[in-house]
Amino acid sequence: MNIAGGLISVENYFDTPSIVVGYSGTLTGGNGNVELHGSANYGSTTLSETVKVFGTLAPSKTLTIRGNLLLDGNATTVFNVKRLDSDSDSISVSKYLDMQLAGNAALDGLVLVRITDTDLTPGHTYTLLHAEAADGLHQTFFGRESITYPPNQCYFPEIQYDYNANNVNLYLKPTCD
Repeated sequence: MNIAGGLISVENYFDTPSIVVGYSGTLTGGNGNVELHGSANYGSTTLSETVKVFGTLAPSKTLTIRGNLLLDGNATTVFNVKRLDSDSDSISVSKYLDMQLAGNAALDGLVLVRITDTDLTPGHTYTLLHAEAADGLHQTFFGRESITYPPNQCYFPEIQYDYNANNVNLYLKPTCD
């Protein structure tokens, strides 16, 4: 499912709205939005409005999920980091209107980060994923990490979890003088 520059809107007034990406499926998109809407009158709560990923989540540019994100232990999340922040892939899990509990992320599975440019600045931090809710990451983390990058770059890339700002960041830790 590719939502490049588009919108997927799920409205379900009888059951809890969700999108499930199966084990062989991929959700990708650049500057796209996924919105989940339900009705509390029929059992939907902001906690149940969730994108559940068992397969692959691979944003190209920014993918905004207006609801919650649950990454299964078998899921693979792919980020491509390029020269400019604005050109780097990221995921934003955000509130929709006034839903107070939406915008949570439960992380697990493999995070795969691919750095292709050779002009990145050591000491720079890239935000890969942001969860807007107050306790948006719930102290969760990716179960496995794989980072590929060009050799001889004067940095060592590392994944960092900022539970105060609810961000998953890529930090380019300087290694040269």
